[in-house]
Amino acid sequence: MLTNNWGDTTWKQIIFHNESATCGQVELSTAQYYHAGFPIMYTDCGGHGMVTNDGTPPYKLEQGDYNCWYGRTNAKDCFLYPANQWVTFSYQISIGHWGKPDSTINAWVGLDGKPMQEWIKMANFILKNDNPGHDYDCVTLLTYMTNKSAGLDLPTAYAWYDELIVSTKPIAPPTPTRGH
Repeated sequence: MLTNNWGDTTWKQIIFHNESATCGQVELSTAQYYHAGFPIMYTDCGGHGMVTNDGTPPYKLEQGDYNCWYGRTNAKDCFLYPANQWVTFSYQISIGHWGKPDSTINAWVGLDGKPMQEWIKMANFILKNDNPGHDYDCVTLLTYMTNKSAGLDLPTAYAWYDELIVSTKPIAPPTPTRGH
């Protein structure tokens, strides 16, 4: 997954959305940032990133415990996807009023046996909904690639998902396991 050249696309790993569409205003996606090997988040079908400074350079692609600056990505300041390791992602999404800067999106990531670290920290975020009543009601786990060329002959790659927990209250991060 991390070393394949997928062509002019990259993979998405999770989408929070309405059942009617995975690409729209009611969408929060986590995807690999182009071929850079680290996750980012966006909404509005990629039109609005979870970045600082409203996407005007200089801005951070990951915030919180990470300081992953656009144009200066590195292993020290950015969470990079590891190969062949379990990774836990945790999201806290608080929806304010549609179209108003009063929603909050926070996300944490942790490797097996390591503490969780915040990689998305967006307060006063504007979430839109062009069709109120069609709100977030689905979570899709995937490795979907928009516009992947069927003509590319690529090796098989895998992503494994183990547990999905949905809760209205905070959940303790997983306990590190031995021999896992």
